[in-house]
Amino acid sequence: MPFKRTSTCAAIGLLISLLAATPSFGQGPLGFQIFAPADLSTYGGDIEPNEGYFFQFDGLYWSISGPKIKPIGDQGPHPAVFYGPTDKDSRTQTNTLDNSCITDQFSAGNRIEFGRVENRNGWFVSIYQQRDMTQDNLFQSADITFRDPGTGVLTQPYLYGNVNNNSATTPVPYSPEVLKNLPTTFYDVFVENAIDTWGVEANYLHRFLTCHNGGTFELFLGARYYEFNDNFRVHTANDDGSHIVPSFLGGSYWDTEAGNHVVGPQIGLRWFKKEGRWMFSTEGRFFAGINCQNVSQQVSMGPNLNPGQVSTSSGSYYPPFQPVSMSATTATHFEYATEFSPAIELRLEARYQITRALSFHAGWTGMWIDNIARASDVIDYVVPAMGINMDDNKQGVFVNGLTLGFDVNR
Repeated sequence: MPFKRTSTCAAIGLLISLLAATPSFGQGPLGFQIFAPADLSTYGGDIEPNEGYFFQFDGLYWSISGPKIKPIGDQGPHPAVFYGPTDKDSRTQTNTLDNSCITDQFSAGNRIEFGRVENRNGWFVSIYQQRDMTQDNLFQSADITFRDPGTGVLTQPYLYGNVNNNSATTPVPYSPEVLKNLPTTFYDVFVENAIDTWGVEANYLHRFLTCHNGGTFELFLGARYYEFNDNFRVHTANDDGSHIVPSFLGGSYWDTEAGNHVVGPQIGLRWFKKEGRWMFSTEGRFFAGINCQNVSQQVSMGPNLNPGQVSTSSGSYYPPFQPVSMSATTATHFEYATEFSPAIELRLEARYQITRALSFHAGWTGMWIDNIARASDVIDYVVPAMGINMDDNKQGVFVNGLTLGFDVNR
């Protein structure tokens, strides 16, 4: 991962060491008086904005919107499945789970900005990260349907098998086999979704002259990179043998990861105004990003399957509720796409000045970005090896939450 928490701590530690080395009322090593009393005088005009190097640290408490709600399972025509040898033992199987369990959950992160302004021109760099946004749920007795395209001699070769349970104790020819569509029920399903995001931007800054009402505008232009990694995992437990109709696909899992790598130019505008020790600011950004998406999937389906007939002294038969021909299958899938992902960001902040250069601030940030691939919505539920379906790889994502931190000479 490009930015570790240790690197954030190291940056803050370096700043603290610089602060500690600064004389209380003298000129500091970065060109400003850190611990000098706040200059609140308006003699000769409005309070002028600070110049020189600046540093800002934000602790974040943000949420990320959930994906478009889709079932965990195939959305096509739902099959008629059988729990016994007669038509009365059948029903239309549907999906009992969906990805609505992925909610707008808040988590912590951080943002660091540093730069320099001199004679109303300058630059700044911003680094943001939000990691370990993990949600997990455990479900029981869940139906998950799969698309069975059917190949070979049989009409449905994969999810097709003997539904006459009597043959388990009374082999053929006394209890003849009945081959029909099998139900796919999982008695324990673990669903987990994890999101990691981070970004970096570098901008040229131009500060306009302070307006008559005391407000100041800053225009900035630059480049930005934003990464959004979404990982959706479904793991099913092995059947414990206590069910009349076993979960023949028990032990299956599929892990899908959607990586969005967005890069492009950015333009922004910031307005701020100082009144006494208080400063209020608002800023907006527009980011014209090109999103290079890469989606990967690891699959293990039916690890306990052992297809074929069982031979006895009375003859051979297919075991009940086991597919006739589907065997344990593992697979790895990859898909790639390029999309235009524009983004809009808005920030609102209030600052309170402690010393001449040191302030504390709190605020709100909201960002909307379009055409993001979400892992739970690009899964192709097809047997025997699953797959990736990129038809729904363009979703809007809204990120928002509170910020709290401190800044030096901002």
